[in-house]
Amino acid sequence: MRQGQRAAGDAPAIVTDIDGTLLIGRDINTDLVRILNESDSAVLVVSAREPDQRSQTESRLTEIGLNYDELYLVGGSNATTAKVNKINQLLQRFDILVAYENNETTRRAYENIGIDARNPVSNRFLAMQILARTTTTR
Repeated sequence: MRQGQRAAGDAPAIVTDIDGTLLIGRDINTDLVRILNESDSAVLVVSAREPDQRSQTESRLTEIGLNYDELYLVGGSNATTAKVNKINQLLQRFDILVAYENNETTRRAYENIGIDARNPVSNRFLAMQILARTTTTR
C-alpha cells in the first residue's frame, strides 16, 4: 500500500494533538474533549512531546478526562514530519476521519495526504459566528 492510502474496512479513527489543541494554554478544550469522548471512532493522540514525557502525558490526559485508545509521542526536531510519518503508519490500520491540530503547517501536511485536518477552535468560532448572525438584539 502506498503512503497515505487507506485500506478498505479499516477501523475509523480521530487523531488529536495535545498542546494547543486539547490544552490551550492552561485551559482544557472541553468542547473537543467532549466530542472525542462521544465518538464511536478510535481516538488516537499524536503529539510532538518527547517519548520520555509519556508518564506525565498519560496522567494529564486522565486529569482532563480524555478517553483515548492510543498515545504516540513522536518528539524530534521537526514535529510536522514526525507526525506525518506516524499518521502514514496509522493509515495502515485505521481510516482516519479527521485530525484536530493547532499547527497550520501540520494541518496542511495532513491534508496533503488526504486527512481532513481541523483547527481545534474553528468549530466553536464558526458556531459563535452563526449564532451572532441569527440572534437579534432588542
